[in-house]
Amino acid sequence: MPYLNFKGKKIYYQLKENNVASSQNKGLIFIHGSGSTSLIWQNQIDGLNLDYKLIAVDLHSHGNSDKFLISEITLDLYVNVIEKLKESLILEKMILCGHSLGGAIILSYYLKIPIDIESLILCATGARLRTSSVIFQQLKDDYKQYLNNIRQTAFHRKTPKSVIDIYREQLSKVDPKSFITTLKYVMVLILCKN
Repeated sequence: MPYLNFKGKKIYYQLKENNVASSQNKGLIFIHGSGSTSLIWQNQIDGLNLDYKLIAVDLHSHGNSDKFLISEITLDLYVNVIEKLKESLILEKMILCGHSLGGAIILSYYLKIPIDIESLILCATGARLRTSSVIFQQLKDDYKQYLNNIRQTAFHRKTPKSVIDIYREQLSKVDPKSFITTLKYVMVLILCKN
């Protein structure tokens, strides 16, 4: 499993090299949302055959990446991880794809370092991320019940059960306090930057 060493901790990522010509070192980096992992992008990693390196990251405190203290989490930290990954893989140009929190990260990256970016792909995200107070209450009071209700809060009614089960399994491995804090903190950061 490939890891990026960042501030003495390991950040896991998936890498598929495809048909990348040696003269072109381009990457398509997929960034998941709060509580998720790089596995949310598995169909894209497996199914796309582009002349780009395909990379899906487990953000810190998610999936196979090391945990960071809640007090260490900032939007700049997320951006710095992506920048360090780009340098580590010697990527000259990138397409960044982000879901929810991942979208906020790639927008922030673009505002900081636009020269590296060919394009952005924003999935269920925006400059302002809002989460219902009901969801926060469920997360706080009964995480297991929140996971049981995930179909209603996070998925379209036609989403296959197998997709929801995989997501639920990933989310069950995330510390609820970390998940809540990340959601609240990132929402505050984004609102303050606007």
